[in-house]
Amino acid sequence: VLLPRGKSFLVPVHDEASILQNSPKDDHPLELNGNSNNETVITSDKGADASDPLQQHVEIHDGHPINATNPEGEQVKVELAKTEEDVSLTTSKSSPTAIQQMKTAEYMLVCTWFSITLVPLQYYVGSIGFQLEEKGDEDGFYTDLFSIIYAGAIVFSFAGGFLSDKCGLGITQGLATIMCAGSFFFLVSDMPLPGQTVGLALYGIGRLLIFGMYFANCGKRFGYANFGTLAGVGLLLSALASILQYPMISAAANGHADTVNIVSGVILLAQTPYFVWLYGRETLSDGMQ
Repeated sequence: VLLPRGKSFLVPVHDEASILQNSPKDDHPLELNGNSNNETVITSDKGADASDPLQQHVEIHDGHPINATNPEGEQVKVELAKTEEDVSLTTSKSSPTAIQQMKTAEYMLVCTWFSITLVPLQYYVGSIGFQLEEKGDEDGFYTDLFSIIYAGAIVFSFAGGFLSDKCGLGITQGLATIMCAGSFFFLVSDMPLPGQTVGLALYGIGRLLIFGMYFANCGKRFGYANFGTLAGVGLLLSALASILQYPMISAAANGHADTVNIVSGVILLAQTPYFVWLYGRETLSDGMQ
């Protein structure tokens, strides 16, 4: 069973022995004390970080259900797990608030990644037309082709979802960001226009996956109780950050396109430590379930 840390629950006294036998011994101790109503008070470890979704519950296992009551006297349905895969706690008291989740390092980092990444992505769209023209696209054929590739990238959306399920968000977010970084390095290269279509494809698919993984991250890592609020705040922050695209477009139009492209690609690649950290975080989280 998952017990919210720092909370007390009342259970029938005859369950005390089995709970003590199956409770964690070292990492997440439980306090059990009897009361005058022939019940046992379970208090989970109060030392955990209440804002950290990975530290909010204590996991114990047993073979039969417990009828629990929270300190406010409300009935709480608690189902004890029979297997490692069958662990659940149904209680409105166990879900952190949106503010608590926003204060976590994980939420701040995903918003930082999304906001930083969106700035060069927006710059790319605003400057690709004249950059391709400078490479010889006088009739606008490749600029029109970019629009088709950009819209057609939607067919790869299933691949992003499959990859995130199998390999995790850290790997998928990292792959998407690297693909977008590659599109900037293609623009810096002397590759002829037919070869530039590879960069256009990298951008279209990478951007699609970045948006998809941002929303997937909000739901998968933080749950759906506060999904709309968390996703919306991140979108607002990224929209404010994307204003930086305009001086970047201006600099590129004034002859500094290669410099802006290189800096954009490097900034995207510099976020690699975050993807490694997120992958480790996911691995730890999966190991606790």
